[in-house]
Amino acid sequence: MDNVLKGFPTLVSGQGQSEMKEISREVMDEPARLIEGFGREVENFVDEYFAGVPVQFSGQTGKVIHDALWGAQFVQPHELALIDTPLIQRLRRIKQTAFAYLIFPSSTHSRLEHSLGVLFQSDKLMRTLCQNPLYHDLIAGNENLIRAAAILHDCGHGPFSHSSEEIYRLLPDMRALIGPGGRYEGRSPHEVMSYHIIRSVPFRRRFAEILSLHGKMIDIDKVAEIVLGNWRDPGTRYLSEIINGPFDADKLDYLSRDGHFSGLPLKVDLDRLWHCAQIHPIPGPKPTRVLTISASGITTLEQIIFSKMVLFSSLYHHHKVRACDCMLKAIFEYCIRNGKAIHGYEVKRATDFLRLTDDQLYAEADRLPKTDLLHQLIHGLKFRRLPKRALVLAEATVETASRDTFEHTILKRFCADQRDDGHEVRELAMQICDEAGYPCDPLEVWVDLPKLPPIDGADETYVNVGSETQPELRRLGEIFRVDDWARGYAEHKWRGHVFCPDNGDVRRKISKAAKSVLERKFSIKFNNSAENLCKL
Repeated sequence: MDNVLKGFPTLVSGQGQSEMKEISREVMDEPARLIEGFGREVENFVDEYFAGVPVQFSGQTGKVIHDALWGAQFVQPHELALIDTPLIQRLRRIKQTAFAYLIFPSSTHSRLEHSLGVLFQSDKLMRTLCQNPLYHDLIAGNENLIRAAAILHDCGHGPFSHSSEEIYRLLPDMRALIGPGGRYEGRSPHEVMSYHIIRSVPFRRRFAEILSLHGKMIDIDKVAEIVLGNWRDPGTRYLSEIINGPFDADKLDYLSRDGHFSGLPLKVDLDRLWHCAQIHPIPGPKPTRVLTISASGITTLEQIIFSKMVLFSSLYHHHKVRACDCMLKAIFEYCIRNGKAIHGYEVKRATDFLRLTDDQLYAEADRLPKTDLLHQLIHGLKFRRLPKRALVLAEATVETASRDTFEHTILKRFCADQRDDGHEVRELAMQICDEAGYPCDPLEVWVDLPKLPPIDGADETYVNVGSETQPELRRLGEIFRVDDWARGYAEHKWRGHVFCPDNGDVRRKISKAAKSVLERKFSIKFNNSAENLCKL
């Protein structure tokens, strides 16, 4: 089995443990080289996208953009010039909810639509705060800064949004940045990508030209800090939280937009949220002002958490959506294993994903003969020939006596810890394929253990239970138990799966082997529903 797959160890299993440790040690010994290479590749990417494209003057009056969700939205001339750059127009060809459209047909909205929605939501929040004399001076003069961050906050996404992010976050250059001890440990990979794009020399040059042409001044370094969520000035932290905070414009748009276009009836009382938003200093060694919410707005925070739970269980973690994600991983694993390129790039580095969009990945199949496995993998995804479930992993599918063990060995170890390198889960699939006698290509067998929904921010979300002039701030977790929502999701909603080809004989073999391998590996015992839910 050690020689079945060759390629990058953190994405592809199949190398000996000693070799794995040696490569991991090499990666950790050369973080500076990896980070330098990452920055250089980002610079090259931005330079390529801007090369030969002149700065556009968008007039003096601006435009009204009509959004299907939020209606008419006014965009200023310098913002139009920014939106019209190839860098932002590229987001039209990246679906916001990745492969959800294959299951929810109307969920075809793009990252560009979402970015414009974040622009709208941030503007509404700022306008509401400015109408209050207590906060007017804290917001006034920063509107263009926040609006620029809204437009740019997702410019670093790769093909199929978060689906490809699950892959390139495991590559060495990104691991050096966000892994344990990394400069951006704990940050989202696409946020790190966006941050470096915005701070790159070619982007700075183009942004400065746009601002000069339209007579505007915006601090590009502050825009980058907002996008990363790494605001350095505690006195104005609330500015960053409008885009990257506990109830930011990003969440307000994607919860509403993803729910609307997937057909899920979700509701967040945005009017109440806007009007309950406040700005107050929190206790600490440094005077830190943050976005807070009045006690009468707590219901909207509950609505946000509830909406997130519904979207994760019904949309993002739908088993067919997750099967598509595994197919995408198989495509890139095959490319890495065989030195294959997509759109001319061998996708060995995280930055290679910047050069790909959804349509470019699909188009790669048309350039290959039908006998090529890469053609078959891509076409299977393009035309919805999806793998099937062979085993379901959940608290409800293990015997009662095994549930505590299941929680500690699977949910906490793989699904709550954001630091894992992905190797062990892939190795499990290889062991299953081996025990089943290789009834199919190992690329077609996947163990999928999706991360638990990020119910974060409870300790950073402050509720004012006093008055606006005499605030009494409490952490959200002190008022209602956000961790109970997360625990309830883990116990009743979360499901992992073993996927394999849609072939009855193959599925039965993989199901039997998966049950045996996982029970032995984690000292658990499955009940009959683990197989019955798969409709074998």
